[in-house]
Amino acid sequence: MSGYSLAWVIVIVGGLGGAAALYGLLKDGHYLVRWQAIALSLIFFLVPAPVPDHGDQLAPAFVVFVFEWLFQTDGSAGQAMRILLISLATGALITCVAYYANRRRENRS
Repeated sequence: MSGYSLAWVIVIVGGLGGAAALYGLLKDGHYLVRWQAIALSLIFFLVPAPVPDHGDQLAPAFVVFVFEWLFQTDGSAGQAMRILLISLATGALITCVAYYANRRRENRS
């Protein structure tokens, strides 16, 4: 397994572990809050973004954003930030729509 693949495996396992921990912490919380927090944490950790100056290489968008914003003098964090924000907003919207559609379906029965 290459280092690139191993890094993604580590990120995926860490993201799933974080989601499981959130589920345990929010087990007694409101259904919408619990599932939205889990979905948004998975999106935050797993959405890829292209690494500037490395063409076909992808990395988690939050990592690209942090490194480009803080550690590069000529960093271009904008693309990673847009990808991350659009993904998080879309995930929040999808979980809210799914929650209210499920609630409406349950009220009919």
